[in-house]
Amino acid sequence: MILPYRSPDNELSLNVAIVILVIAILGKTPRGKLLLNNERLQVCLYLIKNPLVLNKILEALDKPRAKLLPHDEYSIASISMNVDSLHDGRKLKVLLQHAAAMGFINVCYRKVEGFVYDLSQNGQAMVEKLKGEYLDSLGSYAEALIQLNSLSTAKLSELVEKDRWGARP
Repeated sequence: MILPYRSPDNELSLNVAIVILVIAILGKTPRGKLLLNNERLQVCLYLIKNPLVLNKILEALDKPRAKLLPHDEYSIASISMNVDSLHDGRKLKVLLQHAAAMGFINVCYRKVEGFVYDLSQNGQAMVEKLKGEYLDSLGSYAEALIQLNSLSTAKLSELVEKDRWGARP
């Protein structure tokens, strides 16, 4: 008998929650400039879900590292990272569509960056309700990622790719 198993990593509601959490923390500069387009959001989501890579990049750039939870540091998933999410724009598109349909995000279009995202009032209210060890840890990783806001999306992607292939960022 085969038991049904659903991977929490693929659960829609959880991933929409993670997307709006990331937009809440990384979406704007202190002056209010919107930062997250599809490509940057995808890289940020990857780094937050793979904090070992995030810490390698922070360390290479002489930035303070994120404090990792033991299961993020010593698990099989953290050692053998899945890079599919880094290149699967379809999944991100579905998550953004659901977040927009639920009224959690505002979408603006800029000629150079494409679509950029900000939280709506409903999204801000929802982020305040998001609690739990897992979401709190992702939030702390997003806070650590703020240190890399000054990097261009291309440079951030390059650093992730270098780590993926074992090169020093």
